[in-house]
Order: sequence, then structure tokens, then C-alpha cells
Amino acid sequence: CFTSGHGELDINDAYDPTGLGLFVEELQKQNYEAQSVTLLLEGELPEQCEVAILAGPQYDFKPEELRMLAEFVAQGKDLMVLLDPGYTPNLAKDLERYGIIVGDDLVLEQNPKYQVVGGDISYIILDQDSLVPHPILNIRNPMVMMRMARSVDADVEAEGVQTQFLATTTDQSWAEQGYDQEEMPVPDLGLERIGQVPIIAIS
Repeated sequence: CFTSGHGELDINDAYDPTGLGLFVEELQKQNYEAQSVTLLLEGELPEQCEVAILAGPQYDFKPEELRMLAEFVAQGKDLMVLLDPGYTPNLAKDLERYGIIVGDDLVLEQNPKYQVVGGDISYIILDQDSLVPHPILNIRNPMVMMRMARSVDADVEAEGVQTQFLATTTDQSWAEQGYDQEEMPVPDLGLERIGQVPIIAIS
């Protein structure tokens, strides 16, 4: 179940590069069913939902919606959250209940091997060397590309949860905190996280 109503990526759009239509079609080929859910209209996530996906929301979730998501997870169901830099601070803060701390930053990559043509350092490319061994990442010759990623951190003192990083960037990357400024960003030693920045975590 994909949440809607917060500017999330469109699961019915198979033409725009940012649409999720092709992804949903691939899920359906594997006998999954996918639907869009507007929490404030429906009052809860439907019972048939096993996984709730928050795909790039641009507008923040209200406290009532965060409560619905927490109740969903408390039932033993799964939550997948994809967050762009600079958006949804309340949702990002709420993820701390699961031991995941989302950085208010933009992860940038300077390693030429992991850059796209044109040298746009806001693209992050993950391969076998980037991923941590885990059953859900049992993929042969993985190659993942994402743009506008945020850092994540683990709250080791969070009660009742265990958090593990699933992917990190290279030694030549950093988590830029002044990403809203106009000048070309550079790593700020002592203030910003530099090298092997975690960008995917599981709780």
C-alpha cells in the first residue's frame, strides 16, 4: 500500500522518470497487489496491506497519520520510507521511535567511479561493495542509483528495536548540511559526516 496525499511518487505514472508505474507493474508480475491509500480519508491502513510504502512525500504527515503508521507497525507489518532532503521533518523525527535517525542533509559523492556522466555529485550509485550482507539484499551483481539521498544513523539506545545499516557510500562522500546554499558545496571538516555515509537502514 502506497500512501498518497503528501506529494508522493505516483504509482499510476509509467511515463515520467519519477513515476512508480513501471515498478508497480513489476510487483504485479510477481503476484503482488498494489494500491494507493490516503490515510486521513480512510482513517487507517486497510487490513489487507502487508507493507506500507511512503515514497518521497513532499508534505509532512499529521500526528494522526503518524499514529496510524505506528499502529500498523505494531501489528507486525512492514513500513518502507523513502525521504528526500529538506522535506517532512515531523515524519523524519518520528522514525526515531524505530531507532532510525534521519539526517537533515544531502549526501554527495566525489568518487568518479560512483558518479553519473556529467559529474553530478548528488547521484549516489551503490554496488556490491556498498551493501551490507543481509537476507533482503541477496541480489546478484546489484547496482542501485539514487539521487538526493539523506544520511541515516542508528540510535543504539532506542528500546525494543535493533537497527542495522544496509548501505553506505564511499570514502569520498559526505553529508552536506548547507545544501540549500547557492555556492558549490565542499566537505566541512569537524561539522559534517565524511566518508562511508549510511543511507539505508533497517529496524
